[in-house]
Amino acid sequence: MSGKPPPPPPASVQLSQMCDEFETGIANSIELRVLDPGQERGDLKRVHESLSFMEKRLTQSILFLKTRNNRCVPIGRLSDELILEILENCSAAHHAEKLSHFTADGAFGFPPAFSVCLRWRDIAIRSPSLWRNIALPSPRKLLELVQSRNQTVPFNVRVNNDSYQPNDHIGINFLGDTIRQLATRISFLHMCWDRVGIVQGPVAFLEEHVGQREMSSLKFLKITNHCKDDNFGAFTLQTPVLESLEFIGPPKEMPRVLSEHLVEFVLGWKSIRADGILDILLMMPHLKRCMITCRALHDPNRLLPPERPVVSLNNLERLDVWHILLPDINYLLRHLNVPSSARLTFYMEKAGAHRTSISTFLGPHLNAVGELYAADAPDHSGAIYTLGTAGRPTLIVDYTDPDAESSTTNTLLLPELAKYPQNLSYLDLHVSSLPSHRELRRILTAWSGLRHIMICTRQPDLYRLLDVLEDTPEVICPSLKHLDCPQTRFSGTRMRQFLEFRKNQGHPLGTLEFTQSFTDIEPDLVSINGTDIAADVSEYPDPWP
Repeated sequence: MSGKPPPPPPASVQLSQMCDEFETGIANSIELRVLDPGQERGDLKRVHESLSFMEKRLTQSILFLKTRNNRCVPIGRLSDELILEILENCSAAHHAEKLSHFTADGAFGFPPAFSVCLRWRDIAIRSPSLWRNIALPSPRKLLELVQSRNQTVPFNVRVNNDSYQPNDHIGINFLGDTIRQLATRISFLHMCWDRVGIVQGPVAFLEEHVGQREMSSLKFLKITNHCKDDNFGAFTLQTPVLESLEFIGPPKEMPRVLSEHLVEFVLGWKSIRADGILDILLMMPHLKRCMITCRALHDPNRLLPPERPVVSLNNLERLDVWHILLPDINYLLRHLNVPSSARLTFYMEKAGAHRTSISTFLGPHLNAVGELYAADAPDHSGAIYTLGTAGRPTLIVDYTDPDAESSTTNTLLLPELAKYPQNLSYLDLHVSSLPSHRELRRILTAWSGLRHIMICTRQPDLYRLLDVLEDTPEVICPSLKHLDCPQTRFSGTRMRQFLEFRKNQGHPLGTLEFTQSFTDIEPDLVSINGTDIAADVSEYPDPWP
């Protein structure tokens, strides 16, 4: 459909002329009325009222023109739904950054997006989902405002005690009353008790002020407790739909929770032994994910109880424990009943285990898995060992030696692990160096069932591996069908020699994988001596510069 183009907006000279004519006309009209000797007092009042009305009308006109202009630019054409989504993202980011919307003087602060224009502000005010975040303590009137605009949306509440003194009973009771009033509407609660000696601990605080009132909407509970409450006793929170619990503090001061939906648990404290971990897990039979982080190793001289009932976690998917001793790992594994698919990860330092102890621990588990992965730690201060089945890791031990200049732990462990019965079909090594030819031959002879080897190492060490796999009279690893050498340098001539040897011995490889930029093999090659070629053409840095 064609039509005339819209007229251009008036130039500034025209606007100025229009305003001058308007002002002159109004001024002349006022003068005629005000200077008329027969003018009555009522007429003068009407003149002033007209001026006041004109001022308001001009203000409205300016606002109207700005609004029309805003609707013509791209941001003005956004739908209310999209604006609300933007405001929700801005509010979440603002709340995460500030942890509250309150400045030091107690004033309320909004995300800047709330005041982009009048339309955005109106959407913000009438959208309950934007009024879910509360930081306590905060002024009473502000709480009332947030609650009125929130309507029925569950709250995210963060509580901090650092503004209270022990004798501030009025403030402490107001805080407790507020939490109790909101108890049934809180979905996320983070209690941060930072100051030692200021009021009671957070769980004791909940016991006193919330008591047995059901927190029927609470799904996520996080408690950071840096206080010490010697008078704390066991307390059970009524949280029937709780899904995630994170507790940073003394385990003995952790609340008990009643929820069949609790699937995620995080604990952080100075130290905890295996029996203490089991005591906690016993209360959470439906867990799927669990992380326990200790800041330091505990006293190894305290003996663990000889026996105790086994704890069953039939839904467990992942368990991570930081800073733990090998005896505690063994104790946990003996007293935990978890699915075979569960991933168990343990992080140890040199003070917690010797490398020979690690091999003694890992060795007996080799018979139950088909895959072994060993890698240098990222900072080359230790090694990571992973046991798994069908591409799924089930047991991970991350060993760190802070005194190590380079990681040789994994190479020393391979000969010792080779002494144990195993059913390995897959070996993955991401290491800076391999054992000697003699040791490597003994290892691979013991692991003769290997079908797939992935090796990322230096060129001389890869060549040593190839030399071993070319030994005679008996071919090492006769079942080997797949060799993967990601980010490992080698020459095409050397690899062709190896593949030809395996073929001539009646044990050819089916597939060779490598990183194209690390070798001189022709990019368009699809096979060598009957072995399929799979080249990764992506660019990677050299892991062993």
